[in-house]
Amino acid sequence: MVAPAGTPRELLARVQGEIRKFAQAPDIRARFALQGVELQESTPEQFTAFIKAEYARMVTLVKEAGIGPD
Repeated sequence: MVAPAGTPRELLARVQGEIRKFAQAPDIRARFALQGVELQESTPEQFTAFIKAEYARMVTLVKEAGIGPD
C-alpha cells in the first residue's frame, strides 16, 4: 500500500495497523498464497527504502538494455 507524500505519521500508523490485522487472517493469507503471493510486513521507512532501491535497480536495467522512449 502507498500513501501520498506528507501523509501524517499518525494516519500511516493507523492504516498500517488495520492492514496488519487484515493480512494476518489465515483465510486472507491462504487466498494470497493460492496466487503465489507471500505477504510481508514492513514499516513505512522500510517500504520507502525498498521502493527507492527497486527504482534504482530498474533505472540500471533500462540503461543497460538500451531502452528508450519511442
